[in-house]
Amino acid sequence: MEISKRLSYNALIKYIFLIRHAETDSTNDNALKGDPPLSEKGKKNAELAGKYLQSNDIDAIYASPFERTRQTAEIIKNTLGKKISLLEDHNLREKMEYVLSPFDNFEDFLKEWCKTLYNRKYKPVQGDSSIDTGNRYEQVIQSIPSKFNKIVIVGHGGGIADLIRNLVELGVFD
Repeated sequence: MEISKRLSYNALIKYIFLIRHAETDSTNDNALKGDPPLSEKGKKNAELAGKYLQSNDIDAIYASPFERTRQTAEIIKNTLGKKISLLEDHNLREKMEYVLSPFDNFEDFLKEWCKTLYNRKYKPVQGDSSIDTGNRYEQVIQSIPSKFNKIVIVGHGGGIADLIRNLVELGVFD
C-alpha cells in the first residue's frame, strides 16, 4: 500500500471512526448564525451512535468547536459510559459556515459551496478550499498521540468528505 507523505504509518494504523454531527435544529436562532444545536432527533441519533460504538474500546473523541459537533461528541461520550478524553480541535471546522454576511441568502452560500466541490483548489469568499479542509482534518489525525488507538472524530459532512477525497487522490486506499 502506498502511504501518503503527509500521513505517517502510525496515523494509518489507528482505528478512526468518522462521524458527522447529528441532525441540527434549524428553527433555533443560532441556526442563522451558523451554529445551531442538535434537534431532539439528532440527540437520539447521537445516542444511537454511542451505543453502536460501545463494543469498541474508544480512547478519545475529537470534535470541532461548534455546538452541534460538541453536543454530538458529549452524547456519544456519555453513552459510552466510561472516562474518555474529549478534545476540541479548531481544525475540524467545516470548510464554510453559513452566515448572513458575506452571503445575502442561503442560495448564494450554496453556489459558493458547489464551486469548492467541482474545483477542490477554489478558495471561497469565506472559508477554505476543499483540499485545505481535508488537509486540516489530516493534521488532526497526525496529532493524535500514539497512546490513543481507537478514536472518534465528530466533524462536519463537508470536512469528512474532503478528508476522504484527499486520501483517495493520494492513493492511500490503493
